[in-house]
Amino acid sequence: MADTNWLDAFKKHYDGLVDEDIKNKVLEGWEKVGEFSNDELSHWLKEVMQRLDELVDEKTRIQLMERCGHECADMHNVIKSAIEKRRQFASLDEYIRAEQQESKTGYRIERDGQILYVYYTPDDMGLRCFCSLWHGLQDDENVSVTWCNCSRSHVEKIWSGILDKPVKVELLGSRIKGDHECKFAINL
Repeated sequence: MADTNWLDAFKKHYDGLVDEDIKNKVLEGWEKVGEFSNDELSHWLKEVMQRLDELVDEKTRIQLMERCGHECADMHNVIKSAIEKRRQFASLDEYIRAEQQESKTGYRIERDGQILYVYYTPDDMGLRCFCSLWHGLQDDENVSVTWCNCSRSHVEKIWSGILDKPVKVELLGSRIKGDHECKFAINL
């Protein structure tokens, strides 16, 4: 049985962005979501992303997925812990060096001048995506990069908190769309 807490929020994020008819078309099959196995949920979401790409313009799709990423960061309370960790260091440079030296499975950062690259490698944990909604996605299946604006905005919200200023994050690679790993660029 699928956990529908996040999915309920996902459905609400459509409000005000698309009309009810488009929302219903994109979310076709929603009434069965609570009964889905992980595999069924991942396949349904893949179809949702396909319909979203077909029926909704790119700007609106990005806004929708940004709402999702911010919601996810809030639901998992990751911003507060990231800010608290950052405050343990006298400078941003010290914090970044500590993050680079800390061994974290599936996550690393690299700095090139004023650009910070964040990498997610879910394969290191036997996953295609860190998002549990995709844990049923098979290795040979790819998903629209539209979904990855959720992760991009999640990274954006966390690093905006760490840096104590709004930042923009660019998506440079996506594991579920077929790249080796997810890659995000942040202009410091």
